[in-house]
Amino acid sequence: MKMTTQNLLLTMLPVAILTATALQADSVYQDPQGRFTIMVPTNWRSSAGDGALQLSRGDAYATLLVVTEQGSPEEMLSQVIGQMSRQWKDAKQMGSPQATLGGQPAAFTLITGTNPRGVPSFGAVYAANVGGQMYVLIESGPMSQYRELAQDMDKIATSFAQGQSSRSSSGPAPVKFASQSSPTPAYAPSGAGSNYEAPDHSVSFQVPSGWKARTADLSGTPIQVVEREGGDEKILVNSGPATANSIQELAQQAAQLVTQQLFPGFRVASSPRFSQ
Repeated sequence: MKMTTQNLLLTMLPVAILTATALQADSVYQDPQGRFTIMVPTNWRSSAGDGALQLSRGDAYATLLVVTEQGSPEEMLSQVIGQMSRQWKDAKQMGSPQATLGGQPAAFTLITGTNPRGVPSFGAVYAANVGGQMYVLIESGPMSQYRELAQDMDKIATSFAQGQSSRSSSGPAPVKFASQSSPTPAYAPSGAGSNYEAPDHSVSFQVPSGWKARTADLSGTPIQVVEREGGDEKILVNSGPATANSIQELAQQAAQLVTQQLFPGFRVASSPRFSQ
C-alpha cells in the first residue's frame, strides 16, 4: 500500500491495524522488512501494518509512518499539521524547536487542542529523511496525562533507528518531553546554592539560603513549592504544555489557578506588565 498524505490521518487514531500485542516490559520492535527498530515501552501495545506502525497505551498513541510520497521533511510536516489542525478543535502550534529522528535533522512541531474524540490533547510531529526514506512520527495523548506519558514518548522518539539495530539511535536525541536525569529528594534542604529537581524531572532550580523546596499536590497535579523558613512567603513552580498566546495570557491563567484552586478567597493584588 502506498502511504500518502491523503490517508496519513487514518493511521493516527489508536486502532488495531493488524494484531496488537501488549508488553509488560520495554522491548524493541524490529520492522519485518528490516527498515527500522523502535522501542515499545512497558504496557504499550504495538500494531503493525503495511507502511505504518502504531504504539498505543489507553488514549495515547505514537504512529510511525513510512511515507513513499516525495517531498522535503518540512513539506511533509506542513501537510500533517494542516490535517491535524482541520480535525482538532482550537489547534495551536506551540513551537518548532530543533529536533532529530534516527540521528538525522527532523522537521518538528508541538501542537495542542481538542482531538476528534473531544479530548484536550497534546501532540508532537516529526518528519525526517533517514537513509533516503521519509519517516513521520506522530505522538499524542490527553493533556491530563502529559506528565505520565512524557518519559515513554521520549523513549519512543529517541530509540528510533534505521535498520536492525540496538535499543537507541546514534546521534543527538530528539526534542525531550521531559528530562530523564536521576531523581532527587522531594524536599530540598536550605543553604546557599542548594539545587532542587522535581521528582518528575519537569523542572530544576537553585534554592536560596534560608529557603526550602518541596512537592505539593494541586487537584492531582504536582507543583513545586519554594518557601522561606520561618516565614509565610511562597513561590509556586509548575511546568507543562502552554496553551496561552502571550506571557500576559499565561499570567492570567496562572492567577486563576492559584486563586480558584490553591488559595480560594485570595485575589490578585496587581498585574504587572510583561514583555514577550
